[in-house]
Amino acid sequence: MELAGFTRKFAAALLAGTFASFSLFAATAKKSALTLRANALLKNSAQESLSYLTDSITLAASDSDKRSILYYTAGLQEQMGLYADAGNSYAEAASIDADDAKGMPKATAAQLYLLAARSFLACGDYDSAGMYLNKAPLNTASDPEIIARRRLFKVWTELCGATSVAETQPVISSLKTYLSTDSMNPVKPSLLFTLWFLTGEERYADSLRSGYPESPEAGIVSGTTQVMSMPFWYFVPRAVPEGSLPEENRAVAQTGSSASGSPESSGTTAPAAAGAQPAGDAPAKTPAAQGAGAAPDPLPRGKRQQLGLFRDESNAAALISRLEKKGFNAYSYPDKRSSGTVYYVVVVDDDSAGSVGHRLRESGFECYPVGE
Repeated sequence: MELAGFTRKFAAALLAGTFASFSLFAATAKKSALTLRANALLKNSAQESLSYLTDSITLAASDSDKRSILYYTAGLQEQMGLYADAGNSYAEAASIDADDAKGMPKATAAQLYLLAARSFLACGDYDSAGMYLNKAPLNTASDPEIIARRRLFKVWTELCGATSVAETQPVISSLKTYLSTDSMNPVKPSLLFTLWFLTGEERYADSLRSGYPESPEAGIVSGTTQVMSMPFWYFVPRAVPEGSLPEENRAVAQTGSSASGSPESSGTTAPAAAGAQPAGDAPAKTPAAQGAGAAPDPLPRGKRQQLGLFRDESNAAALISRLEKKGFNAYSYPDKRSSGTVYYVVVVDDDSAGSVGHRLRESGFECYPVGE
């Protein structure tokens, strides 16, 4: 009787161990891109979906599945404002020599490298943007849109690196030439908008309204749509005549920073370093951060909410002042890029509950989480 009981218990234990091993195997089994995407869509939030995807890349069943799920992940990162992460994901997908997975969106290597460049432009990293534009295969003559966008992004990369109005003039000349080039027709709204944004000349706005009335660019020049807190050009030096822009976009022309559409953040925030990391162990204090808005010393390590990235230190100080009036302990630190350009990054340290980002947005400030 005791032997029979022992046998039953042993059999039960063996069966339980078998199920446990099967569960472990199921959790680590290779999955198709379609399955990974479907699982991600079942999560409760975009952040949970993204965490699942980034943790599950290694489970992709083949190179094709990995390429496609990286492409999908990059799109989600871009939508969430994680532009540097998106650029890296697009670039990694482009580097995989495989076809697209069955049932997943299609993209050539050239398209993926262009998307990587666009993402890095959106976070102000024009060095990386230029690198990936150069990686984009040149044998794309059969796709006029890819050629046009590559040329456009090349011009934007040059603009992003400009430090004075004089340095933008050769690029403006190129943009004007492109306007009369038929091969650039796929990106004409972007060309017209960039010229209007840089010069404030109404003729470019009129061309957008008449030729591309349904485009987002036409909505911006008409004042019905706000400048979104994404592209790089908030850092471009501009010679814009006073009164040439709609009132809600005029602050952008004056400060060279983005308008997020909210009264508290209009004309001050800039997303060009979303995901950027401080160069050293801790950000150095700058004059804008002395006294009011001074960085804690020593600086606590951990997550921060970034609210702006400025070439002009006085703009960083102005944003810090506005944040302090709303009760936030903001400060700035310099971030020197490989090109030699120094930006002043405005941040607020997050709390242990991770609630600072939510409170900032409720107060009208656009922000992006960054960490060390």
